[in-house]
Amino acid sequence: MSDTSQGPGWWQASDGKWYPPEQAPGYQAPAPAGPGGPVGPTGAPSAGGFDLGAAFTWAWAKFQQNMQPLLILGAVVAGIPFLVNLISLFTNSLAIDLVMLFLVIILGFILPLLLTQAVLKIARGEALDTSQMFALEGNIGGYVLGAIAFGILAFFGLFLCCVGYVLVWLVFGLWNFVLVDRGIGPVEALTASKELTMGPGLGATFLPMLVYMLVASLGNGGGFFSPFATLIGVFTLPFAYLLGAYIYKSFSGQPIAA
Repeated sequence: MSDTSQGPGWWQASDGKWYPPEQAPGYQAPAPAGPGGPVGPTGAPSAGGFDLGAAFTWAWAKFQQNMQPLLILGAVVAGIPFLVNLISLFTNSLAIDLVMLFLVIILGFILPLLLTQAVLKIARGEALDTSQMFALEGNIGGYVLGAIAFGILAFFGLFLCCVGYVLVWLVFGLWNFVLVDRGIGPVEALTASKELTMGPGLGATFLPMLVYMLVASLGNGGGFFSPFATLIGVFTLPFAYLLGAYIYKSFSGQPIAA
C-alpha cells in the first residue's frame, strides 16, 4: 500500500491508497511462456503474439456486463459536444459561436477521461459505481495536455497522405491509458506508449493498434455534426476504449480481470 503509484499495474482503491497488482480484484498471475511465444495477462499472448480474437471477446463480454453505465458514459462523451454544437447553430452572435466552439473543443479533450477511467477499473476487476463514475480523477490537466499533444500530432499526420495520422495512432495511441493508469505526465505517457508499441517491434503491434484505431475512429467520426454518427459513438466508444484497455494491459504485461 502506498500514497502514490509505484509503477505499472498499481491501482487506486476507493480509500485513495495505491495497491500492488497482485492485490487487484480478479487478479490472475501471468501464465508462463510456452512454445507459441510470450504469454501475457489472462493467458493471452503478449505483444509478440497478440490474440486479437481474445481481445474482442473480452471487450464484448465486459461491454455486456457493464452495458448500462458504459452507455451512459458513451452518451455523455459523444452526446454533450454534439448538443453544444447544435445549440451554437441557433445563435446569431459570433462571440457566442466562438465560446461554443471553444467549449466543444475543451469537452472533447476532457470527457474521454471518464471512459478511460471506467475501462481501466473494469480491466482491474472493479465494479463501476454509477454515483462516482463522473468524477474526474488524477492528473486532469495532464490529460488535457496529452490530448492536445496527441491531437496536434494526428492533425499534422493528416498532411502526409494520412500515413502520418495512422503512424501517430500506431505509436502513441495508448497514451491515455498509460497516463491514467500510472499517474504520470503527458510527455512521459506519450513516451511510454511509444515504448509499449515499438519495444516489441511495430510489426508485432501493428494489427491490434490498427484495429483499435479504426474502432475508436468510428466512434469519434463526425459526432459533433451528425446525430447518426453521435448515436454510433454512444455504442462504439465504450467498446473501443475497452479494446484499448485490453491492448494496453497486454502490451505492458499486466493482469486483466477475467
